Amino acid sequence: MNYRFLVLLIFLSSQFLAQEGIKFSEFLQESKISNFTENFSKTIDLTLPNVKANYGNKQAQILVHNFFKKWPNAVYSKKHSGGGNGRPIFEIGSLTTSRKTYRTYLLYNTIKTSFEVIEFRVEPE
Repeated sequence: MNYRFLVLLIFLSSQFLAQEGIKFSEFLQESKISNFTENFSKTIDLTLPNVKANYGNKQAQILVHNFFKKWPNAVYSKKHSGGGNGRPIFEIGSLTTSRKTYRTYLLYNTIKTSFEVIEFRVEPE
């Protein structure tokens, strides 16, 4: 009986650690933006200043890279997250640049220890 409880506890903790292991604050810095964009789904709902549509993976990667080139010292901070249990996970955050602060919205699926970004929005606050 105790063995089953221990196995269940290890399984559940590994599920939570896999989700917590994704640190978008590290990815959403200029030096690691490639780590973030390489995990875009085949099509992604993308919203950036002056950009709003569904894009293919490669085109979305270019647009996001261009945005972060314009704001190379942007600082991301997570404000709220939720979802999971078989549903996509969302994360609401703040992206502070030298001139503006943006509200971010990120929707992604976790796949084992990786993730696939479905939607990414960067909107003025």
